[in-house]
Amino acid sequence: MVDKDSSVGVKVTAVKFEIPQNGAWKLAADDTAALKIMNDARTVAIKLNGDWMQEGVNEFTNPLVVEKNTSKALELDGSASKSEIPDDAKGLYEKAFDVTYTLEMDKAEVTPVP
Repeated sequence: MVDKDSSVGVKVTAVKFEIPQNGAWKLAADDTAALKIMNDARTVAIKLNGDWMQEGVNEFTNPLVVEKNTSKALELDGSASKSEIPDDAKGLYEKAFDVTYTLEMDKAEVTPVP
């Protein structure tokens, strides 16, 4: 999140999803693929800024631009698999993904003087 009093604008150009060491979670290609999975409760589909996320670097089709002195959030959507959670499941914390955002300073366009 960029603070509203930021003196520069930024662009969120990409997001990287990595499976952590000993991680068991998976990313489905989209919500249709996730909803077809009936045997893996650790499969989800994640959509950020209008693009479905995959493991690795995901470049945004349209980068999220946050102008200076404003704030903005990435649009988040997605689906979980339709797998049943086993009765003997323990409510233990598991880290699903390591997520890294790529930010760039949004430089103002320079208008040439005639």
